Amino acid sequence: MLKICLQAPIALTICLFSMALKAADSDVGARPGYSFFGLGPNFVSYEENTTLQIDDSVVDVETETTINTTQQSGTYVSFSKDWGFYLTTSSTLGESSSEERWLVGETTIRSNRVSFEQQHIGFVLSRRYKSNYSVLFGAQYDNTEFKRFAHQPTPAASEFVQDENFSDPGTESETVLELSFVAGLEKTTIFQTTQPGWRYRTRVLFGSPVLTRISNTEVNDGKSFSEEFNGLVLHARATYGYQINANLFAGINIDLAVSKRNAIDRGVADSAGITRFPKNTLIYLFPSLSLYWSF
Repeated sequence: MLKICLQAPIALTICLFSMALKAADSDVGARPGYSFFGLGPNFVSYEENTTLQIDDSVVDVETETTINTTQQSGTYVSFSKDWGFYLTTSSTLGESSSEERWLVGETTIRSNRVSFEQQHIGFVLSRRYKSNYSVLFGAQYDNTEFKRFAHQPTPAASEFVQDENFSDPGTESETVLELSFVAGLEKTTIFQTTQPGWRYRTRVLFGSPVLTRISNTEVNDGKSFSEEFNGLVLHARATYGYQINANLFAGINIDLAVSKRNAIDRGVADSAGITRFPKNTLIYLFPSLSLYWSF
């Protein structure tokens, strides 16, 4: 049974759901509902491995850390003693850019600037199976847009390609929409009692995008391409702070979100002759100051 659960995110969701239906703590009352708001910097790391071959090597594209200001808000609603749901949103505020490098092996052959914008909506059901523990399962929507501009070949590029192959194409924009199913576990002591004191919350969600839709201004007149069940997503959160009274909690959130996408065949070549969206890894690290209030 455990082996089957670990083989696929959908199977993991079913297993966790079965666990939730079998167990509950009858000695405690319903969890109180609450809302929260957080604000802080969002550190972004991005890497892709293109299908373009140069000197018998794959070109790696690596982005130095980009920092955006991001807001996060949400609510938890309890609709029975053991059941409830989370509705959360987050989005970048404004836009900042950092350097991106194109490498053959360890040699940089081109650089450009890149900026990221991101929006997230999550809906997660919660089933308590012990006083502080809950099983989570639900869905999340992520929309990420990045823009590349200010392209410059390096002096080393002439050793591998003609400079005109890396001329400045202007601003290139790509938008990635992902709808994912997720499941996981949570432990929390926030608002578990009415007494003031230090509280914490930890949660981990793991899943897979059931739909990925990509559009790029440089490919097929910007028309979108879709793929199903492609890649993995992971979202972990740790919260620690002080519960001021029965209705107010202030603390620090640290969120880590990882998205790994496999290459997607698109059947249409761009100006460089590439016919696939490359596999990539996108990592967000989001520390924030957050205020929680119970209702």
